[in-house]
Amino acid sequence: MGFPLKQVEILGHTYTIVADDSPTCLQHIQPSPQYPDGCKGMIILDQQTIYLDRTLPPQQLFQTFLHEILHGIDYHLTKGSLFSNQADNESVIEMLSIALLQFFSNNDLIMVIKWMK
Repeated sequence: MGFPLKQVEILGHTYTIVADDSPTCLQHIQPSPQYPDGCKGMIILDQQTIYLDRTLPPQQLFQTFLHEILHGIDYHLTKGSLFSNQADNESVIEMLSIALLQFFSNNDLIMVIKWMK
Protein backbone atom coordinates (compact mmCIF):
# COMPACT_ATOMS: atom_id res chain seq x y z
CA MET A 1 0.00 0.00 0.00
CA GLY A 2 1.26 3.46 -0.85
CA PHE A 3 0.55 6.79 0.78
CA PRO A 4 -2.35 8.93 -0.52
CA LEU A 5 -0.46 12.27 -0.59
CA LYS A 6 2.36 13.14 -2.99
CA GLN A 7 3.07 16.57 -1.50
CA VAL A 8 2.34 18.45 1.69
CA GLU A 9 2.89 22.05 2.75
CA ILE A 10 4.63 22.73 6.07
CA LEU A 11 4.48 26.40 7.08
CA GLY A 12 4.76 27.60 3.49
CA HIS A 13 7.33 25.02 2.35
CA THR A 14 6.26 22.28 -0.07
CA TYR A 15 7.59 18.81 0.70
CA THR A 16 7.49 15.87 -1.69
CA ILE A 17 6.37 12.58 -0.13
CA VAL A 18 8.13 9.45 -1.35
CA ALA A 19 6.70 6.10 -0.24
CA ASP A 20 7.79 3.56 -2.82
CA ASP A 21 10.43 0.98 -3.65
CA SER A 22 12.78 3.40 -5.39
CA PRO A 23 16.48 3.10 -4.47
CA THR A 24 16.43 6.68 -3.14
CA CYS A 25 13.53 5.96 -0.80
CA LEU A 26 14.97 2.65 0.38
CA GLN A 27 18.35 4.26 0.99
CA HIS A 28 16.75 6.60 3.55
CA ILE A 29 14.79 3.98 5.50
CA GLN A 30 17.19 1.01 5.45
CA PRO A 31 19.61 0.27 8.31
CA SER A 32 22.61 2.58 8.41
CA PRO A 33 25.32 3.47 10.96
CA GLN A 34 23.07 6.24 12.30
CA TYR A 35 19.95 4.00 12.33
CA PRO A 36 21.11 0.38 12.75
CA ASP A 37 17.51 -0.93 12.80
CA GLY A 38 16.45 1.22 9.87
CA CYS A 39 13.66 3.72 10.28
CA LYS A 40 10.00 4.03 9.35
CA GLY A 41 10.40 7.45 7.82
CA MET A 42 12.74 10.38 7.41
CA ILE A 43 12.42 14.04 6.52
CA ILE A 44 15.30 15.55 4.57
CA LEU A 45 14.84 19.24 5.30
CA ASP A 46 17.26 20.70 2.74
CA GLN A 47 15.71 18.57 -0.02
CA GLN A 48 12.16 19.20 1.22
CA THR A 49 11.39 15.49 0.93
CA ILE A 50 9.72 13.05 3.31
CA TYR A 51 10.51 9.34 2.88
CA LEU A 52 8.09 6.76 4.29
CA ASP A 53 8.23 2.97 4.56
CA ARG A 54 5.21 2.05 2.42
CA THR A 55 5.11 -1.49 3.85
CA LEU A 56 3.85 -0.25 7.24
CA PRO A 57 0.21 -0.84 8.20
CA PRO A 58 -1.93 2.27 7.44
CA GLN A 59 -2.17 3.55 11.02
CA GLN A 60 1.56 3.17 11.61
CA LEU A 61 2.30 4.79 8.23
CA PHE A 62 0.10 7.79 9.11
CA GLN A 63 1.70 8.08 12.56
CA THR A 64 5.15 8.02 10.90
CA PHE A 65 3.97 10.72 8.48
CA LEU A 66 2.81 12.86 11.44
CA HIS A 67 6.17 12.26 13.17
CA GLU A 68 8.08 13.55 10.15
CA ILE A 69 5.70 16.53 9.74
CA LEU A 70 6.37 17.50 13.36
CA HIS A 71 10.11 17.50 12.64
CA GLY A 72 9.40 19.87 9.75
CA ILE A 73 7.25 22.15 11.92
CA ASP A 74 9.96 22.22 14.60
CA TYR A 75 12.57 23.12 11.99
CA HIS A 76 10.58 25.88 10.30
CA LEU A 77 9.43 27.44 13.58
CA THR A 78 12.65 27.21 15.58
CA LYS A 79 15.37 25.92 13.19
CA GLY A 80 15.22 22.70 15.22
CA SER A 81 15.96 24.34 18.57
CA LEU A 82 12.63 23.65 20.23
CA PHE A 83 14.23 20.88 22.27
CA SER A 84 17.52 20.89 24.17
CA ASN A 85 18.95 17.81 22.46
CA GLN A 86 18.20 15.24 19.78
CA ALA A 87 17.03 12.56 22.25
CA ASP A 88 14.48 14.96 23.76
CA ASN A 89 13.41 15.98 20.28
CA GLU A 90 12.74 12.38 19.15
CA SER A 91 10.93 11.44 22.38
CA VAL A 92 8.61 14.44 22.35
CA ILE A 93 7.92 14.21 18.62
CA GLU A 94 7.13 10.50 18.96
CA MET A 95 4.69 11.20 21.82
CA LEU A 96 3.04 14.05 19.91
CA SER A 97 2.68 11.97 16.74
CA ILE A 98 0.98 9.17 18.69
CA ALA A 99 -1.33 11.70 20.38
CA LEU A 100 -2.20 13.30 17.02
CA LEU A 101 -2.90 9.90 15.47
CA GLN A 102 -5.34 9.18 18.29
CA PHE A 103 -6.91 12.63 17.89
CA PHE A 104 -7.34 12.29 14.11
CA SER A 105 -8.58 8.71 14.44
CA ASN A 106 -11.27 9.60 16.98
CA ASN A 107 -12.62 12.82 15.47
CA ASP A 108 -14.37 13.56 12.19
CA LEU A 109 -12.17 16.39 10.98
CA ILE A 110 -13.32 16.13 7.36
CA MET A 111 -16.49 17.99 8.38
CA VAL A 112 -14.43 20.79 9.95
CA ILE A 113 -12.18 21.07 6.88
CA LYS A 114 -15.23 21.32 4.60
CA TRP A 115 -16.77 23.92 6.95
CA MET A 116 -13.62 26.09 6.83
CA LYS A 117 -13.80 26.29 3.01
